Order: sequence, then structure tokens, then C-alpha cells
Amino acid sequence: ASDVYKRQGYANLKTKEKLTENHSFQLASVSKPFTSVAILQLIENGQINLNDTLQNFFPNFPYEGITIHQLLCHRSGLSQYTHFCDAPDSIWPDKSKTINNQDVIDIISKINPLINYPPDIKYYYCNTNYLLLASIVKKISGIEFKQYLKENIFSPIDMNNSIVYDRTNFNDLIMPTQGYENRTPWEDVYLNGVVGDKGVYSTTMDLLKFDNVQTPKSHHPLHHYLTTLLLY
Repeated sequence: ASDVYKRQGYANLKTKEKLTENHSFQLASVSKPFTSVAILQLIENGQINLNDTLQNFFPNFPYEGITIHQLLCHRSGLSQYTHFCDAPDSIWPDKSKTINNQDVIDIISKINPLINYPPDIKYYYCNTNYLLLASIVKKISGIEFKQYLKENIFSPIDMNNSIVYDRTNFNDLIMPTQGYENRTPWEDVYLNGVVGDKGVYSTTMDLLKFDNVQTPKSHHPLHHYLTTLLLY
């Protein structure tokens, strides 16, 4: 039987642009599995360890005892960067200026925002964990996070319509859809310069390729990393 792919709706409600399989979507937190795979690749290559703490990579980071494993599992106890960077305005006064991963790390080191609880006490879903993981990927690989994903995840499985967007590369987006909450368009806000917790744009067909790598019958090297994620 042949595969059947269906699509419906608009890529842009205002312009009534019809949605196609070639349109890309901002995956938001569905970007996190890609960040996790990147970290697991570095671990398998012997470049980092699950038990490495943040001070191994960012010596001035103010909270001790937070490991890569805890970041992956949302057990760091850190607070949401989207909260302490957004208010008060004195932290990042010019909201027209893009904030990036390093900016957030510098802010944490400077103001020491309150943590929710000590590391490894309990689960708390926190986007800060994954921006830190992406920053570790950049530091250890020596290349930008978006380039690492392209070379080590997207390209090897022909996810050729997927990129990491950080507000510096809008023209590289491939037929991006307009996101909405109800009928209110989502804006491309200054926080979108932070990646790892979000930022991946991809198409349904590219995501199918990523999903196929996870199937038990897959012999692709990425299958190992994706199944390993289930252990965490």
C-alpha cells in the first residue's frame, strides 16, 4: 500500500496561503529531543559525561551540583529564564534587541535568580535546562548550535528543510508558517534568539524522517541515541 499524506488549512490565515507539506513549523518545545540527541552524541564521543556539572563548562555559573543528567531530566531546580529575563525591565530593558543563550548565562551569573529547589530533588519542567544544554553543545563542538544540528542530525537523515532559527537567519527559513493563539498571530519576540529549548523549524515530512529513525527496524546510527533518551 502506498503512503497517504494529508494536509489542510492555511499556512497564513491573513493571506489565506494554503498549507502544503513543504511548509515549516516552529516546533517550540518539540525542539528539545534534537538538543538531547546532540548531547548524547557528545557523551558517546567521550567529550562530555552525564555527571559533568555546569562549572565544567561555565566556571562562573552560580549554582553548584547541577549535572548534564539533571538538565536532560528537568531536575536542575533552576527557574525559567523567560520569567527573570522578561521582568523587571531592568534585566533586559530593550525588548527590540534579541537575547541569546550567552546573554542568559551572563544574566544568571550576574543576578543569581532564585532557584525553585536544590538539584535532583524533583522534576520541574524548565526551558532554562535546554538552553544550557545547547550552550554546552556549542562550547564543546566549537561551532554554533544550529550548525551542529545541521551537520550531525538534520543532514545525515536528509532533513533538508529543517533549521534552527535564532533571529539572525530569517531568510534561511523554508516556507515558514504563521503561528497563532486562537486567531492572534504569534510575534517573533526577542526571546527567540535563545535556542535549544525551542528554535527548530521543520516540516511534517522531515519530522517523519526523524520518527522513522526511531522505529525498531531502523539501523541508522541516530536510532541508538533516540532509544537511549527513553532511559532518562
